Amino acid sequence: MREWQVGDPIGDGNDIGVPDIPYMGYLKDDDDESSKEDIVDNFKQYINNARDYYNMQHYEDAFYYLDYSFRTYGKMNDFEKTQVRTDPFNQEWIIELCCKIINNHGEYYHEATEFLIKNQYKLNLCMDCDCVYPIDYNCCIKCGKPLTKPYVKSPEQLVEEIPNVLSGRVYDDITIAGLVNRSLVLMKSNDCRLVEIKDSNYGIDFIFEKEHKYFKTRYICEYVPGSVRVFEDFGVIHNHDKLLMNESFKKLIKDTENKTGFVFKEYDGGYGSQLDDNRFDFIFNDEIHVIARFDMGDGEIAVYDVDLDNMEFSEDYRVY
Repeated sequence: MREWQVGDPIGDGNDIGVPDIPYMGYLKDDDDESSKEDIVDNFKQYINNARDYYNMQHYEDAFYYLDYSFRTYGKMNDFEKTQVRTDPFNQEWIIELCCKIINNHGEYYHEATEFLIKNQYKLNLCMDCDCVYPIDYNCCIKCGKPLTKPYVKSPEQLVEEIPNVLSGRVYDDITIAGLVNRSLVLMKSNDCRLVEIKDSNYGIDFIFEKEHKYFKTRYICEYVPGSVRVFEDFGVIHNHDKLLMNESFKKLIKDTENKTGFVFKEYDGGYGSQLDDNRFDFIFNDEIHVIARFDMGDGEIAVYDVDLDNMEFSEDYRVY
C-alpha cells in the first residue's frame, strides 16, 4: 500500500495507514464541487492545528501547519476568502510564532522570515542578538537589552510630512502651521503617533494611534475650516482584539460567567484624554481605564473594571 501512504499517520514507523486525503488531490475529480468547499475547511483545520501546537509550545509543529495554511490561503479565490476571518494571519500568536522560529533558527527560519517581510508587520529588534520580537516586547529575552523600534518615526519627523499631505486641501500657510504645531503637541502628550490624514464630512480627520500590549486606542481629531480651535472635536475608538485572544483573559471571562451566571458582552476603554493647562484645548494622556460588560439576563448590564497588570476584574461591579 505504499502508493496510498502519505507519511506515517499512526506513528509506529510502519508506512501502512489511512491515506491523507487533503494531500492527495489526484484522487479527487477536478470537477468535483466538494473540492472547492474542502479548501476552506482545510485552511481552517490547518490554522486550528497550528494554534493547538502553539499553545502546547511545539513551535516547529505549529509552523508546519501554519505553512500549509499559508499555501492553502494562496490558492483560495476571493469568495472562499470571505468564508474566513479578514486578514487571518494578522494575529498576535502567529507573529510571535514566526519570531520564535527565527530567533531559534528553526527548520522554517526562511519561511518565517519571508512571511514577516511580505506582510510588513511591525517588529522590535535586538541588534546585538539578531533577534526579532512582537511590538509589545521591550527587552531582548537573550541579552536583556532594550529593543530597537525601526518602524517608529519621531513626532518631529511625522509633522514634517503634514504640509505635503495637505497640499490641495488647505491653502492657508497659517492654518497649516497651526495643524502641524497642534499635531506635535498631541503626539507628545502621551507618545501616540499620527497614522492617517483623511477627508471627513465637514473637514479633515487627523488620526492618532497609541498601542498597548492588550489594546489599541485611536483618536480621530477633526479639523473644520473656520472653527475656533485647531481641532474642533475628537472621537476615540478602542480595539481589544489582542485582549480577546489572550488565554488568561478568556479564562477570566469563563470563570466570571460560571460564578455569576452573567454573559460576557464586550470590553471597552483604553488610553484617555483631558483638557490642557489653558482648559480650552484637549490633549491625550497615559491613564488606562478598561472595563468589561456582562449581560445580567434581566435587561441590566454589569460593568467590571479590568486590571490588565494582574489579569483580573474588580471585586465589585456597577449595574446599568
